[in-house]
Amino acid sequence: MGLCKCPKRKVTNQFCFEHRVNVCEHCMVTNHSKCIIQSYLQWLQDSDYNPICELCMKELNFEDCIRLTCYHVFHWSCLDNYSRQLPSTTAPAGYTCPSCRAALFPPANLVSPVADVLREKLAGVNWARAGLGLPLLSDDRE
Repeated sequence: MGLCKCPKRKVTNQFCFEHRVNVCEHCMVTNHSKCIIQSYLQWLQDSDYNPICELCMKELNFEDCIRLTCYHVFHWSCLDNYSRQLPSTTAPAGYTCPSCRAALFPPANLVSPVADVLREKLAGVNWARAGLGLPLLSDDRE
């Protein structure tokens, strides 16, 4: 556990592998949106990190990225394509993180800056709106 250096000064066990600082969820969204974040204990076990999208194997720095609530980061276009390839009959629980298989959709009662940004991004695509409990968009609005 450590203290995040942002003005919020929150105690956290999340660690940015690239910048080697403790980060709170607010910082993950604002200052470390493309960084590899894991627990500090994970950093102690494996200080190597590879800032690539695990779906396309390209660097995260060059495209729009999204962080899931499990803290894995992917290019938005890669995650969108990955999810669109699932059958249209896939239940919301069938949409999972390609890396760890954690649920893709944040629980409705989860209050977190990471979950808020994820919900906002997912609300823009039809495959995710049903999982969020939202009505579908018309094809020209998606």
